This record gives sequence, C-alpha cells and structure tokens, in this order.
Amino acid sequence: MDFLQVYTPLWSLTHFIRRWLTGLKRLARVLDQPFIPWKRLIVGFSIAQYLFESYLSLRQYRVLQAKKPPKSLEGIVSQEDYDKSQVGPRYQPPRCSHGVEVDGDI
Repeated sequence: MDFLQVYTPLWSLTHFIRRWLTGLKRLARVLDQPFIPWKRLIVGFSIAQYLFESYLSLRQYRVLQAKKPPKSLEGIVSQEDYDKSQVGPRYQPPRCSHGVEVDGDI
C-alpha cells in the first residue's frame, strides 16, 4: 500500500476534528455570557417538555381506552369486530419514575 493512500485519509480526519474543535471553542466563547440565564432556560425547557409529553401520553391513553371504533372505521368495522379486536392486552398506564402507577381515572 502506498504511503499517500494511508496518510491522506488520516490527515483529512485530523483536519476535520481540529476544525470542529476550533468551532466548538468559538461557540463556547459566544455562549459564555453572564447575561444569559442558562439555569432558567434549561429548567423552563425541561418543564415544558415534561408537560407536552404528559399531555401526549394522556391523549393517547384516552384514545386507547375508547369503547367505540374511531369515526374513520365506523362504516368499515362493526362494533362486535372492534370489541373482539380489543380483547387482548390493553394499554398499560404509564409508570412514574418512582414506581407509582397512574390510575385509570385520569
């Protein structure tokens, strides 16, 4: 194997890594400003994400607990066939990280 065939890919990889690290250092200098409230931003985004995911889980839970087929299936699937299809394992309520189960009364 020729020396240049081995050396060229290694040089381009190290060159890419050095440029990437230089860019990260530059970005860190720009973002490291005392007037940006990072703690509040991170906590705020975390709470917003939790609330949004909880809303989606609750909405999905209600849909999966429905006794009637969706409107899009009303003319296609009879109530009896829909009930038969729902006999299997039902949607389990989500568990909190502390092992507490959420009631079905949500």
